[in-house]
Amino acid sequence: MRRMAPAVVLVMLVMFGLAGCGSSNDQNPAPQTAAQACPTTSTKSFAKTRFVADVGLIAGSFHRWIWKPYQAGSFKKGAEHRFVTIAKAAATAVFINHELKNALSNVKASPGLCKVLYTPLQKVTVLVNDLSSNLRHGNLGTLAGVNAGLGGITSLLASNGSPVTETSKS
Repeated sequence: MRRMAPAVVLVMLVMFGLAGCGSSNDQNPAPQTAAQACPTTSTKSFAKTRFVADVGLIAGSFHRWIWKPYQAGSFKKGAEHRFVTIAKAAATAVFINHELKNALSNVKASPGLCKVLYTPLQKVTVLVNDLSSNLRHGNLGTLAGVNAGLGGITSLLASNGSPVTETSKS
């Protein structure tokens, strides 16, 4: 445990540092609707492929580092290795937030993806923006919403011919 403490402190410092990055809400423009955000022609090469890769990373890391520990009760008071589990989950939330920005950029670059996935992806992005903070403060209520939102996006992809499957056994 003593050897792990510096690593955990480093992860927490990076996580809190990244959580403070960005601009305030006052400077951000109002969210666009799908019709305003969607292009008429593709503006990026392989946008769908990049998006599917982003969603695979998001879904896999969410389920491995956040959802499964939540279901196992690893975030509850008194759980073994609770602090480390929460630190990993919070770091994963920061990673997922970054990947969601990439995914949203790829959705905005493809007219076909944009019409179908812009609105559901916006909803998941709003939930994930608050996820890291909620995990640090013990509020686990948004986890079910994020899981449902990711499930909706992966099922939309599957119904359009691009299934996202979790292959990890752990």
